[in-house]
Amino acid sequence: MTLSLPSEELDAVLKRILYQNTVDVHDGWDTINVHFLENILNIHIRIRRKRLPYLYKTSSLSPPIHERVTVIIKTFERYEQVNKLMDSVNKFYPDMTMIIADDSVHFQKIDKKNVLQYRMPLQAGWFAGKNLLVSQVATEFLLWADDDFVFNEKTKLELFMDKLDNVELGVDLVAGYVGAQKGCGSCLEVGRDKEGPCVTVNRRCNRGPVKGYPQCVHVDRTLNFFLARTQALQETGHDPHFQHIGHTELFLDGYHHLKCICCSDVEVDHVRGTASAFYNKNRNIGGKELRDHHTYVAFKYGTKCLEYI
Repeated sequence: MTLSLPSEELDAVLKRILYQNTVDVHDGWDTINVHFLENILNIHIRIRRKRLPYLYKTSSLSPPIHERVTVIIKTFERYEQVNKLMDSVNKFYPDMTMIIADDSVHFQKIDKKNVLQYRMPLQAGWFAGKNLLVSQVATEFLLWADDDFVFNEKTKLELFMDKLDNVELGVDLVAGYVGAQKGCGSCLEVGRDKEGPCVTVNRRCNRGPVKGYPQCVHVDRTLNFFLARTQALQETGHDPHFQHIGHTELFLDGYHHLKCICCSDVEVDHVRGTASAFYNKNRNIGGKELRDHHTYVAFKYGTKCLEYI
């Protein structure tokens, strides 16, 4: 668009410029060039389709927490541990729905209050189970918990909700402390040299304090105990190629859009218990399978390495 006008009319014209793109663009930029005498004014325009509301049905405008949160758990051959977790959830949040994805070889049916158990193909894998779980959540938020966690008096999900309900904060995921670990987040640092980019998971790093919440810091990656917006996790997805190893990869997939914080005011116990020899054999991988995993990570993210410090 080119305009040549006397100066006294320029302000009035700029106030009345209407822009409409003639090419279908979902997410992009355009520029209007306004010419006045020997001067050119460039107006840069961001083109993006407006996101429609995504509302979740509840019983009232101020629904109880069990109508807003679903606990999701992936388990494999650890029924002793997952039963302790479910009992602890029912103790502190007796009406909250739990969804279990189970690809155990020695399958056991779970019959507990508020529990939905999905039997997967044998050893379908870690991220395949996560995909199944996230796809079945019908509440606005989901709580991710490993099958060997146990709720305690400090597992206050309402404190997670306080941050997620803060519109000005605008976070997608809030993580808490696990067991004796002091800290729950880290930074993903992407460096580049002549051989290509390398991703470093810096576990001593955070992105600074969260305004209004001195107990929280901004991070790129968290531990496996977090409350998140269901829609944000559904959009991120879980790559089913990651069968036995997969954690950092979720946050790499969400690196460009997931806004995460880590807070010290919510905790959960980590009770590993004993694992069978069969579990250990199938859970702990090495050799060719581990090398194949590293090769796929490098291929998927176009990196030469993924390191932890």
